Amino acid sequence: MDVRPIDVGAVADLTKAPPSLTLPLEGGGMGGGDRAAFKKAAIEFESFFLFYMMKTMRQAIPKSDLIRSNATDTYKGMFDQEVSNLAAKRGGLGLAKALESQFFPPPLIHSSFSAALPIKVTEEEGL
Repeated sequence: MDVRPIDVGAVADLTKAPPSLTLPLEGGGMGGGDRAAFKKAAIEFESFFLFYMMKTMRQAIPKSDLIRSNATDTYKGMFDQEVSNLAAKRGGLGLAKALESQFFPPPLIHSSFSAALPIKVTEEEGL
């Protein structure tokens, strides 16, 4: 049996994520161009998601032999793609906006009011 020693340096390198895999919020924030690129990518992702959903919904409909051709399938696919692009640009399902708010949360507003303490319920109160 061939036993080789473990390279400790290689294992230590695996614990560090490459720069391409780090979250946008790490490393002191992002510039406006990065946020714009992220927003564009999120809209394209939502567009693809909507297109795939529409394509899958069309596949679930029973097919008729009355008006069936490759041309109609092509035009329906092009129509679904255009509808999904327009829907994503106009807000669509809100998926792009949700992704953007997840990666770029709004700044916290500090209030002068203190947070309310949790209410303790005793067994005597019946809850």
